[in-house]
Formats: sequence, C-alpha cells, structure tokens
Amino acid sequence: MMRLEDHGTNYETVDPVQRFHSTMLKSSIAAIAAFSLSLFPNLTPAAFARDVGYRFTVTVTAGSLAGNTFEGVLVYDDATLTGVGRETLTVDAETGDLRVIMELLGQFYTEAEDADAPNFPQLVFEDGEIQQLDFWLEPGPRVNWWALPGWAVELEPWGTPDGDDRPQLSPPD
Repeated sequence: MMRLEDHGTNYETVDPVQRFHSTMLKSSIAAIAAFSLSLFPNLTPAAFARDVGYRFTVTVTAGSLAGNTFEGVLVYDDATLTGVGRETLTVDAETGDLRVIMELLGQFYTEAEDADAPNFPQLVFEDGEIQQLDFWLEPGPRVNWWALPGWAVELEPWGTPDGDDRPQLSPPD
C-alpha cells in the first residue's frame, strides 16, 4: 500500500495491482452469479405449485330447493394458474388435478360422478379468483348453479396438508 501525504493529512491509496485484482474478483463473482441463475428455468408460479383447498357452502333461498344447504370441498393443483385473465382447471392432472366432494340432499358425490366426466367438473378463475365450480350430476344441459339467483355460495380456505403437501380429501364415513 502506498501513502500520500498532503499538508499533514495521510491519504491511503490502494496499490494498482491490488485494485485490478479486486475489480476482477468482483466481475468474476457477478459473472458466476449471472450464469448460475441462468441455469434455473424462469421461476414462475408453476415452479412453486401446491395443492389448494376450499370448503364451499351453498345456501338455497329461492326455487324448489329453497331452505336447503349443501356443502362440499374442492382441492386443486395451482401449478398451471397464472392469475391473469380467465383460466379453467379440470380433473386432468396436467390441467389442475381438480378433486371435488359435494354433499347434496344427504348423498356425497365426487368429481368422477359429474355427468360429463372426465371433461368435467371444471373450476373457473378470473384474475386468480374462483368464479365458478362447474359440477353437474344430471344428464342434459349443464346449469351454472354457482351463479343462480337465490343460490348463495361461500368459500373458505380449507385443508391440512398431509405428508406430501396435499390436503386430505375424502367423504365422511
């Protein structure tokens, strides 16, 4: 290290060789860090996929089923969701791995009993928010009961992950 003195004040300067090595070291570290990060694929929400569960309660206040309350649980893998625009998840493992159990008039039904399985049920999102569960048990035209006047749907987060981080989903005994 060299010292410069100016009117009684000491100024320290770094040896030019030492400065060169320090600059090269910093540049090398930056290059290594950039290269290392390039080895990872883009870290999108899919990279952090997890099963998400909700309980839903449907309270019917109008029509022939007025006075009834139905409950259910839905669980899906959020790997393919972007949270932007309209998105649909299905029972297919590549497009949501949707699982559903719904109690309807004392009977329990699963996604396998949808009238149009295996293409349904479907869970529809708009900008990351659930808009509709399209789950229909009768043959014939599908009805969007989720949005029917007199059918109030409430959602609440649900599930305790088991060992493989999947919420438990099974009908009661």
